[in-house]
Amino acid sequence: MTTDPTGIRIGRDDLNTAEQQYITGSNLHLIVLSLTLACFLMTLSSSVLATAIPRITSEFHSVEDIVLILAPSCTMQPLSGKLYTYFSLKYTFLCFLAIFELGALICGVSRDSDMLIVGRAIQGCGGSGILNGALIILAAAAPISKRPSIYSTILSSNVIGPLIGGALTQHASWRWCTHILNHPRTKITLTRLGFFLNLPTGFLTALVIFLIHIPSIHSPARTSWSSKKKFLNLDPCGFILFTPTIISFLLALEWGGSSYPWSSATIIGLFCTSFVLFLSFLYWEYRLGENAMIPLDMLRKRIVYSGCLTGMLNQGGLTVISYYLPVWFQTIKGVSPTESGVRTLPTFLATIGCSIIAGSLVSRLGYFTPWAIMGCVCSAIGSGCMSLFNVNTGAGEWISFQILVGAGRGMVSQMPITAIQNSLPATDIAIGSSLATFSGYFGSAVFLSFASTIFTNSLTKELAKYVPNIDEEAIVASGATGLRDLVTGAELERVLIAYNESLIRCFYLAAGASSAAFLCSFGLGWETVKKKKKKKNEKQEGDQESYEDPANRNSPESTVMEGKA
Repeated sequence: MTTDPTGIRIGRDDLNTAEQQYITGSNLHLIVLSLTLACFLMTLSSSVLATAIPRITSEFHSVEDIVLILAPSCTMQPLSGKLYTYFSLKYTFLCFLAIFELGALICGVSRDSDMLIVGRAIQGCGGSGILNGALIILAAAAPISKRPSIYSTILSSNVIGPLIGGALTQHASWRWCTHILNHPRTKITLTRLGFFLNLPTGFLTALVIFLIHIPSIHSPARTSWSSKKKFLNLDPCGFILFTPTIISFLLALEWGGSSYPWSSATIIGLFCTSFVLFLSFLYWEYRLGENAMIPLDMLRKRIVYSGCLTGMLNQGGLTVISYYLPVWFQTIKGVSPTESGVRTLPTFLATIGCSIIAGSLVSRLGYFTPWAIMGCVCSAIGSGCMSLFNVNTGAGEWISFQILVGAGRGMVSQMPITAIQNSLPATDIAIGSSLATFSGYFGSAVFLSFASTIFTNSLTKELAKYVPNIDEEAIVASGATGLRDLVTGAELERVLIAYNESLIRCFYLAAGASSAAFLCSFGLGWETVKKKKKKKNEKQEGDQESYEDPANRNSPESTVMEGKA
């Protein structure tokens, strides 16, 4: 037996009034392609931003605000899960895609760091529903046994982001990271290029999603609810408490030790505010029970919280690598943004290859936990090896270390969401998916905050150590690509050593995060998506009228046949 948010007890037949009709053939291929393109637009923006950060910091003389770009994505994830739970999958996804494109427009015309952050914040709000919506739509479109290989296809959209971003940053402007309008001084041909890269792609994606019927995974009882009742069940009060909780916490991490001392009233006040709001949020969610934006009962499930922790730690560590490795190339090696993008390709090529292999083998063999464990091991070893970088590190080392990190990312990235979806009934998949994606974004934001603080504080100390007579504030303000305009000769060599020492401390952080993810990955369980289908069919043949046994509800073998909405 399960309980609907209205409080009605629901048996198997109520949840599965109509047989789940998965999408097949060319329609499935079109859905996968369109969702891949949508995720490509979103991940390209993030990947390009990572490659372009050195150039952006040089133009705006600000590196500390970059991490705030991820805050809206974090705060919107749980709400997007509730929206997909109560409203049409198709039209909810299209609304998020439109919001993302609006944010891209603002980013393209931004003239300072504040305007860039506003645009990226809007993009983050839209992007939160794009990735989460893609995962939920695929859960409705394909059985669980096929999803790992499909997820690996979507993940492949990341591979050309850094290369395109580096080329646009060097030869046009970092503003083409958003693929739309640039400064008035830029040639009109570049403006047309931006529209051809972004808006038509988004339009085609929206058109395909609009034309193809997407099966519903909603509970039949919820489809008849009024709009007012659906809105109230979105838990708006919970969202109002949750948003400042996350933002206050991230601001405290970001500003502490750089903009303000850790002991300052501002930082202490932000931490206290976040803590009080967090307690209030937990109390409110506890009161709402299954109606909550983040149901606490769901978080108590071992596979759910283990998947969230694994995703948060692993994604957080890998995001640090993604953001600071281009800084290392452009600062220490003095390469162009284009060359920086090319030099990070080993990471992404290894990610694509291992993601496709791991996804296909999970679909064939059924087990996902071994890949999560091996992926975390590779990520931890690769990140740890990057901490050995110095100003004379050769291509053989940075290529091989990137392959390790990329292989780890490819193996583990899709496993937490596969495990979580596999453990939940169809009506909970939207919220479960939003928790998984929120964990990844939150981990990225938190660990980027840690890395930013570590890098800034370490750089100041290392500069005082290696170049005691230099203007430290001028070096920091010059940005990652402005060093060679300020210092030359022997002084430049010492500054580069200081930069290198600061950057490898960020790689230490990434290695620690992946190591912690390795421990959490054992909590994903040793279930299989392959045996589930057979067991479920046998059970239904013997007892089609029986209610669901609560003891079996969390079995990963129950998701495909329970996905009857």
